[in-house]
Amino acid sequence: MNVRWTNDTLQEKVCKHALSMSESSDVAGGIVKDTIVVTHSMGALMVAGGIANKKCSFDDSTTWVSMSAPMSGTMASNYVQDICTDDDTKAFRQILSLLGKCPVKDGMKSLAYQGGKYSTMDLNNAFLAAQVAYRDNVDAIIVEFKSGKHDGFVEFESCRGGFPETKFSASHEDRFYVTKCNHADTAFLHGNSYFKETMQPVRWFECLL
Repeated sequence: MNVRWTNDTLQEKVCKHALSMSESSDVAGGIVKDTIVVTHSMGALMVAGGIANKKCSFDDSTTWVSMSAPMSGTMASNYVQDICTDDDTKAFRQILSLLGKCPVKDGMKSLAYQGGKYSTMDLNNAFLAAQVAYRDNVDAIIVEFKSGKHDGFVEFESCRGGFPETKFSASHEDRFYVTKCNHADTAFLHGNSYFKETMQPVRWFECLL
């Protein structure tokens, strides 16, 4: 992730791509029509940022499905930035440097906790604007409620994007689905669990269709 989700060019690219999916979309007016938009992780912030910055908008005929969206940042960004800057974690920093994770790239930096030590006023404001666009436009969300209320990458509270916890259900038949999946599960990489109702990401998506 070399580019921040707040990058104007990136948001324009995402909006143009969404506009190109349906012949009925109003390209000149930037209105996405008759389209199913599916985002995972930082993709939701790119789309929400594009809407917040008026690079495009969603018509009522468009459906937005979001998975594991870090709408107020992620613990992973702060954790990696801690390791890459703290002298006490030099050994870990050397390992991450070999893996290309240190120094921290701009995309990961832009996922710093909203209001946290690695965030800025501009980034905090961008998060707030994106969250409003998210709540106004998203139609279905899958979030993770695993141990510690996170999926190993994004916390439950961040995934909710400002929606109340009571809006979510543990049933895959509901549009707002809280699961025990991890971050990769919600990208449909591992299918469904044979035994747990709270780990049915593919069935949830099929129900939406």
